[in-house]
Amino acid sequence: MAPSSRGGCAARSDVRALVIGYGNGLRRDDGAGLQVAERLAVRVPSARVVTVHELVPELAGDIAGASVVVFADAAADAGGGMTASRIGDDGDPPPLSHVADPRTLLALAAALHGRRPEAWLVTVPAHDLGFGEGLSDATARAVEDAVAAVERIVTAPRPG
Repeated sequence: MAPSSRGGCAARSDVRALVIGYGNGLRRDDGAGLQVAERLAVRVPSARVVTVHELVPELAGDIAGASVVVFADAAADAGGGMTASRIGDDGDPPPLSHVADPRTLLALAAALHGRRPEAWLVTVPAHDLGFGEGLSDATARAVEDAVAAVERIVTAPRPG
């Protein structure tokens, strides 16, 4: 599935903030990352927002062109609430395959494009991963918290 993008930025153009929401909108709460990204697009029009079914190596150029990148996802093992954590550049990323994880894409951006931006992972707890559209009430509440957290991250002052 090709990434969908809002904001009219061409791939690899320099943007201040890139938000990548990923997940499966047809598996109920697994679409939480997509919802976070779509809602952020309305609240922070200056951010480049990309929604994808899964993380793919082709995103490395877009990542390298950003000052800050936020990955938004759902997780069945996320515990009680939304979490936002900075992704460090320590340790080896998982190996590259046709589906990547955030650390792999950051390493790929650095290797191919010479840049690794500040990066964050925002995770929303998934309570219902059954077939269907729409979020459970608990996950929908966590999405609102996640949108606020992502907004704080992407609008924070940064040097340069």
